[in-house]
Amino acid sequence: MKLHKKDFCRYYKQYKELSLIHQKLFISKARPNIPALYSESLCRFLFNMQKSNNKEYDAVLDDNQIEIKATSSKSGTTSINPYSKFDILYWLYFEVGKDCLSVTKIPYGNFEEAFSDIDIKKDKEQKLRMNISLKEFAEGCKVDYFNLITLEKTDAKA
Repeated sequence: MKLHKKDFCRYYKQYKELSLIHQKLFISKARPNIPALYSESLCRFLFNMQKSNNKEYDAVLDDNQIEIKATSSKSGTTSINPYSKFDILYWLYFEVGKDCLSVTKIPYGNFEEAFSDIDIKKDKEQKLRMNISLKEFAEGCKVDYFNLITLEKTDAKA
């Protein structure tokens, strides 16, 4: 099934409504997690990527292996498999209060030092996941901005 712009916009509006209910019910700034199936599909749609046939990464763009992560927090708190082999990580930050999506493109090299600290001997099955803040790896990286209601690209953060 081919997804269209209107499908992603409709999904976001439902997520936003859920997020507002979540905050009201739990009196919390925390938002519900953004489903990976949605964020990965949205990213591939926005940047005309192909879905990867390999479970080690999420998409392919111009022979680059792409990892896709989505957060609704400014810090970009997420978990990642340090054994992942990708060329660029696309970080989708959903700023629901402003209906703004920022997509930061972080090269693998920014993660190399953190990933090199892993003791492979202690993690023989390579199932370890690291908790990281993507913001710490994003300095100086290219960022694209989109309006989440229309999915139109904007010049700067709203």
